[in-house]
Amino acid sequence: MRVLVAVSYGMLIFILTCTKSLTNLVVEGRPVFEWNPHPDIVSFFTVSSFPFQSSAYIIQKAGHAAAFFLLGLVVHSVVKKALMGFVIASIIGLCTEIAQLFFSRTGCLLDVGYDVAGITIYFAAYFIIRALHYHPSSIRRSGEI
Repeated sequence: MRVLVAVSYGMLIFILTCTKSLTNLVVEGRPVFEWNPHPDIVSFFTVSSFPFQSSAYIIQKAGHAAAFFLLGLVVHSVVKKALMGFVIASIIGLCTEIAQLFFSRTGCLLDVGYDVAGITIYFAAYFIIRALHYHPSSIRRSGEI
């Protein structure tokens, strides 16, 4: 069942990241894909043309982190090993950004960073919760909390 959930969530991420317009997907209820056989690979490495001060941009990138936080959870629940889960989820993040270049979207290395940030937050939370769960009295005695 966990594998089915992971595969389904991976497909959802692919659809959301590669559909021509997320707005049209929400309004019309169907994804539209537009293949670009000659993407601008150099644009993948560009970081100077982003509206870092825009609240819409910040919300969109927080969405990246949240989606990949959840992906970290889903992948980790399947593979059981934290490092393997982190690596697999990060590779999926990289692949979705590269795939966007071929679907007339703007995939970029910076977005991979937002994806990995979400994955990192999941695993940090996992290890903190695990430490509190397995060693609560020793952590409290040491004054760490």
